[in-house]
Parts: sequence; structure tokens; C-alpha cells
Amino acid sequence: MSQAPAEPGRSDPRAPTGDDAAGHAGTRWTLVVAALVVASLAVGAMVAVRLAGGDGGANPDGALQPDGTRLGPVSGSEQTPLPDGTLLAFHSDDKIDVHDYVGRPLVVNFWASWCAPCVEEMPAIQQVADELDGRVTVLGINSQDSAAKAREFADDLGIGFELARDPSGSYFAAVGGFGWPTTLLVDTDGVIRYRHTRLLDAGQLRDLLRTHLGVVTP
Repeated sequence: MSQAPAEPGRSDPRAPTGDDAAGHAGTRWTLVVAALVVASLAVGAMVAVRLAGGDGGANPDGALQPDGTRLGPVSGSEQTPLPDGTLLAFHSDDKIDVHDYVGRPLVVNFWASWCAPCVEEMPAIQQVADELDGRVTVLGINSQDSAAKAREFADDLGIGFELARDPSGSYFAAVGGFGWPTTLLVDTDGVIRYRHTRLLDAGQLRDLLRTHLGVVTP
């Protein structure tokens, strides 16, 4: 049975008063705060998963940025043409056209002397380059780094594969790079077939070459 509305000028006996009104207001405020906390936690969880590469946990081997920030692995197949670009020779300021390297299977590795994962990875890349014995061009592009430190680094490690410099990081940006080390696998037509942003060991690089470029190491 419906109730008649309160007469004008008279209080509604159905409305909570005193402590009851305060209790209702407090309950509503508690619910609002709880909803905000839940939403914040959900957003934080999504960000954490994204930065950890989707596994929901920390990733100490993630790609390194110049500011020291680490990112989780970013790997995946691509069908993107290798961008046009000009690099500098590793031991001089002579200019190099990136597409001079296209025509045979190509491994492009972006690295820097300040990047700890790069320091760990470079000997493995050299090992695979030696095994390939010229069947695949391996090009290490030193990016956003001191030329003197980069040369000292390469000399100390005995790096013998092709090296070039990208001092401003403009070519790194052109390929969509955002963390070091980043490795691109490029086919004979100059198409990027695979991208990996995180350090690689020799076994992983061999597997990727076989899977994405059809190159088998001895």
C-alpha cells in the first residue's frame, strides 16, 4: 500500500534523523572510498603486468632505458620494412646508408656501453656471428652513447662483426625502439620479420634465426 507524501512544511517521518542520518552518510562515504581503492588497485595491477611483460612479476633482465628504467621483454613477429636511415661509421664520421646492408639475412642489434644487458649479450652475438661465417650480416648499432666509450667497449670484448653509430638515437626511434638491447631480424628483401627487446643468449638467437629467417647455424 503506497504512502502519501509529507505535507509541505512538515518533516517526513520516513526520513532518517540524528544518528541514523549520520550512519547512512557514513556508510555511503565508506562505499565510495572502497570503490576508489578497488579501482586504483586494478589500474596498478594492469600497469605492473604491462611493465613486467605480461607475467605479473618483476623482470630483472628486462630492457634498459637511458634513465635506468627496466622494461619487460617485448618480442614478436613483424612485417615492417626496415626504415631508410643514415648511420655513422664506427671509427669515423663517414656516413653509411642502412640499406647498404640489405640483400642477405640481417641481424640488427642496438646497444650501448652503459647498458648492462648489452654488455652481457654482445659476446653471445659475436659467437653466433662467428658460427654464421658471413651467411648472415650482423650489424651492431651503437645508439645514444659516447663514441670513445663505445669503441673501448667493443675493443675490450673483441667484437668483430659490423658496427655503426647512431649518436642521436634518431634511427633507433625510426625503427620504433624504446629499450636496449633491441634486436631485429631482417630478411633479404629488407623486411623486419622479428623484434626482440631484451638480452639474448646464443641459443635463443640461433632459434630465432632458424624460425624467422630460415638460417640454421652449424
